Amino acid sequence: LPISRSSRPRESPMEKICKAVSERRLRLREIFRDADRFRRGAINFSQMKTALSVLGIYLDAEELQELFDRFSSLDKDGNFNYILCCKEIELSIHKAATAAAAAA
Repeated sequence: LPISRSSRPRESPMEKICKAVSERRLRLREIFRDADRFRRGAINFSQMKTALSVLGIYLDAEELQELFDRFSSLDKDGNFNYILCCKEIELSIHKAATAAAAAA
């Protein structure tokens, strides 16, 4: 039986980003760094949203806030710590690739 769209578990913002970065080989860290004028490793909400849009990663308002909250609590100024976000994404992609290779 086909699974209806509403009964599927919601894909998290991180899962969506990992999937896009992995499938399209996006340079997420570089785009975030371009938005970071002072090279502090953190950007504001608007800069995060714009950077994701530039890459064609579109999240709804709730997903954007969830992503921002997850990585802004780690920054002393309350900005989005893209370095930690990118590290987590890279680790997740590496783990998935390692698991896929082991299964093959």
